[in-house]
Amino acid sequence: MVILKSLLSTGFGSSRFGRASLKGNTSTAPLRSLAMLMSTQTMSRQTLTKSLELVTAGPIQVDHGAVMTDTSRPLVVMLAWMLAKKKHINKYCEFYVRRGCDVLTINITPWQLLWPTSGSQVVADEVLQFLHQNKSCQPLYLHGFSVGGYVWGEVMVKMKQDLPRYQPVIDRIVGQAWDSAADVTEIQVGLPLAVFPKNPIMRLALSKYIAYHLKAFDEEAT
Repeated sequence: MVILKSLLSTGFGSSRFGRASLKGNTSTAPLRSLAMLMSTQTMSRQTLTKSLELVTAGPIQVDHGAVMTDTSRPLVVMLAWMLAKKKHINKYCEFYVRRGCDVLTINITPWQLLWPTSGSQVVADEVLQFLHQNKSCQPLYLHGFSVGGYVWGEVMVKMKQDLPRYQPVIDRIVGQAWDSAADVTEIQVGLPLAVFPKNPIMRLALSKYIAYHLKAFDEEAT
């Protein structure tokens, strides 16, 4: 994939991307924190599936996966890292929502990663069907972290299987940004670190199990 060069042309560059710095004059820090809290509280969330959530600036009606709107709005497809906490994802959602975008967040569990045929590949199909069904969600921006790169890879595999049907989805994608994107080949290192960040013994044990799992269940796990 080609890394997104810049979102400046769409007005995304009006403030620094990522965590806000509180260095310097900290007297305004409480006010900034309050403003961010109020902005986050006004965001509306629609749970689409166990792995997909739609975040918008205000209430929006979704009926069987279809966004009920007559106007086109840019959509950021945010593919989260493993075991990402909602409070951390919210910072990115708030960044995009304040700039007039809706956000589709995608999360997968360790189980879904280890058993892709009934896990991550199902999630990938849910993502693709949402994008295909909701043509008003455009243009599309991809923002993925770590294992999110693998999830989007599964989405691309499904698009390739029926390219004439899903080419319009591809054509709506105008930019992408990836942070430490990883494929399934990195699972033996990345997953233990995500599950046991402070326990090296358990990390090693899980790493050894994953190596066994990938060999013993090659067809189901890859």
